[in-house]
Amino acid sequence: MDEQNVDRFAMLLSTDWFLEFWPRIGIVVSKQEAALLQEGFRDIVRHIVLGAEQYWLASFSVERIQETYRMLQKLLKSSGVRKSVTDRIGRLAAGWPQGLVVDETTAWVLTSITRMLSDNSLTQDSADSAKLDRSIRSLVITAYANSQPDSIDLEQQNLQSKSRWDEYVRKLTPDLPTYLSDYLSAGLLKQTEFERFWDLVRASLTPEQREEVLNWYRAAAHSIYDEEISLPASLWG
Repeated sequence: MDEQNVDRFAMLLSTDWFLEFWPRIGIVVSKQEAALLQEGFRDIVRHIVLGAEQYWLASFSVERIQETYRMLQKLLKSSGVRKSVTDRIGRLAAGWPQGLVVDETTAWVLTSITRMLSDNSLTQDSADSAKLDRSIRSLVITAYANSQPDSIDLEQQNLQSKSRWDEYVRKLTPDLPTYLSDYLSAGLLKQTEFERFWDLVRASLTPEQREEVLNWYRAAAHSIYDEEISLPASLWG
């Protein structure tokens, strides 16, 4: 578990500006459930800081982190929200390695290669050493295009919110008021976008095509980045 991720996740989901964007990280609940969870996350934030004026001045002891995680688990159990959603919240709060069958670096390599495939920026050497069937190439590019979210300035959403709670949360990191929107853009959304992309690829290909595309990614990763990436069979589960 990524201890700091639990704190950031609770702070993010406690805010008003992010509430409408919960579905973008796969959290789809009713308004009543969202309100209950949001208030629970605010209680967790109050516990994290325990009256400190800044998040950086809060306790980061093992005991406090463990209690924060216990509070999260208690909130999820008592919320009445369906298990598939609470399981997802728990995985996202725990950090990237708990949420995906591949690690963050591998996901970055796969996404980077796919982006180059999509915009035709693969070098000739890479293309020669890692060829991909044209029909599969088209399916992968379509899946990538469909997995990309609408462009929204999350930093401005964060900074422009006038709710009392959101102003309070920004003041917890006064030297870095975009702390939460940065975390969202660089972490949570990257994870969710990769999950969405891979789900679409998985649904579009036959078992034989899946094996071919996995082999192509392995070869491309070796050719472009000199990386030996592990792509477990569970990617197709």
